[in-house]
Amino acid sequence: MPLYENEKITQQLSNGKLGPKVYRPSIIPSTTPDSRDTYFYSREGDRLDLLANEFYGDVTLWWIIANANNIGKGTLAITPGKLIRIPFRAT
Repeated sequence: MPLYENEKITQQLSNGKLGPKVYRPSIIPSTTPDSRDTYFYSREGDRLDLLANEFYGDVTLWWIIANANNIGKGTLAITPGKLIRIPFRAT
């Protein structure tokens, strides 16, 4: 079941000007473990964005790895020695 988080965005008015900031829900897909997932222990210097680039070819998908491992709240850095799961499907 997907999680929902609120994302604050700037509303564009019909006249083309920017309006007030509003919240819209963002659907975060579940990252249920899969037998094709990759597991490893993090090392010094590992970061969510760098891992997303390495495994998915897209640094903006860092949040998938963060969500799967319940990390990344306030930083992209990963504590060395933590078991990290890279979900097979980046959807």
